[in-house]
Amino acid sequence: MGKRLVEYRWLDWPCAALLTSGHVALAWSTGRFDVLRTTGFTNRLSLYTDMIAVTGLLFGFTATALASYLAFSGPRITQFRAYAGDQVHAQWMSALGGLATALGILILCKVFDRDGTSAAGMRWIAEGTLIFASGRLIRLIWVFRQLIGIATKPAAERGQRSEPVALKDPPLVAQTQG
Repeated sequence: MGKRLVEYRWLDWPCAALLTSGHVALAWSTGRFDVLRTTGFTNRLSLYTDMIAVTGLLFGFTATALASYLAFSGPRITQFRAYAGDQVHAQWMSALGGLATALGILILCKVFDRDGTSAAGMRWIAEGTLIFASGRLIRLIWVFRQLIGIATKPAAERGQRSEPVALKDPPLVAQTQG
């Protein structure tokens, strides 16, 4: 079976770089569409703070969701982990690592961005970082959809019995009663 596009986690970096480069080229060639520059330095620092806060919240939500997933122990989730647990774990850790990286980069952008200096280009790094984090968030939503699909799919569609399975007496109980 071929890989799905969502499994190519390394694509997030080049996609973010390509989209950001395209926006830089558009802004430089037309002199317009540079939203973070035209908002002014003070507002840009405020926007960095908002970006950091939202990315931090998403990181916390992702870590909490991963802890919840790891705490589940029912038969469905055990079967799911046996089938696709490594792929799901890799996607989740990729999202966590990507959001942590984005958080660090956005903090550095806020620290080093100074109006009227060569560091004023940090806004483009911040934009690329947000695009990258969005890609990781899309992957995380895909993981959630897969988990919800497993949790809500009727047993008959999963290839399992829809009627309860009768319990057999353990060997020790059968010997003492016989």
